[in-house]
Amino acid sequence: MAAVYEAVHEQLGTRVALKVFSTEDASNIAFKRKRFLAEGKVLARLHHPRIVHVYDLAVDPDTGTPYFAMDLVLSPSGKPQTLEDARQSGVDENRVAGWLADLSEGRADIHGEGIVHRDVKLENVLVGPDGRAVISDFGISRIFDKSLREQIDLTMVTMIDDAATPFRLGTGHYMAPELKRPVPASATPASDAWALGVLVFRLLTGIWYERGTKVLDMLAGYDLPWPAVMERLCADRPSDRLPEGGIAAVPRILSQKPRTARRAHGAKLIAVAAILAVIAVFAAIYVVLSVKREPVVSAEPNAGISNGKSVDAGDDDDQDTEFIIMKQGARRK
Repeated sequence: MAAVYEAVHEQLGTRVALKVFSTEDASNIAFKRKRFLAEGKVLARLHHPRIVHVYDLAVDPDTGTPYFAMDLVLSPSGKPQTLEDARQSGVDENRVAGWLADLSEGRADIHGEGIVHRDVKLENVLVGPDGRAVISDFGISRIFDKSLREQIDLTMVTMIDDAATPFRLGTGHYMAPELKRPVPASATPASDAWALGVLVFRLLTGIWYERGTKVLDMLAGYDLPWPAVMERLCADRPSDRLPEGGIAAVPRILSQKPRTARRAHGAKLIAVAAILAVIAVFAAIYVVLSVKREPVVSAEPNAGISNGKSVDAGDDDDQDTEFIIMKQGARRK
């Protein structure tokens, strides 16, 4: 529906991300154009460091193509990076916890404005220059606040508030159970909570979360109490999930003491380490005693190393180096 480019503001000289409406797919073009304009208007209302902000929304006078300018979010490497890119490179649970806190802050602000993102996923979260998460792409967001909906565009009520429509908007793996019913429910802050839980689970495990997943078994080996987080984000009943006002509970849940099962797991590791240490001590004693019993041999120069091999610890020419190569240019949405 759109392409994103890196651009420079001619008057200010600042670098921005320019999202330009695309007409490549001519089907239902009027509907898509309205949705594109709605995204720009929604983002322009949001002012939070964890959310991409729109500075300008306009229509090219020559081509009639709408576009909007927004924050250019680049990772610490100076290149665009999504959480999906980061996941493929490997992340630890402490970094995931930081991103969860970032997304919880942004989510609370979005819902407080009467908006549901409806497409929270790894590809729609950017990594900022400080390494923190930034929410983007509100192309299919739903406005559930009536007054805000009227302010943006009265003609777009059917498109944004899809309570009575037979089709579903969202990304399959991230959609809450109530959105997958034969007659789907409306997207709510609770459905965004479910998507956030799926996002966290995939970052930690590399697999998709589905109902019935044995969360306790999959996450028992981690230091942080992730099962408790998942229980609050991906509860079967929407009313049991963390609401926008209760998202502040996430840091408190993460600060809880580890469960008994995980403490037992840690105790087992300590016991194994102790046994290995004892074995190593006895092995060292045996080696010392064996050396003392060996006869003395001729001490010719270099005799002891004549068959040895020299290893240069600083030579890493044969080591594998992993690179992330990102193709520059337009990013299609």
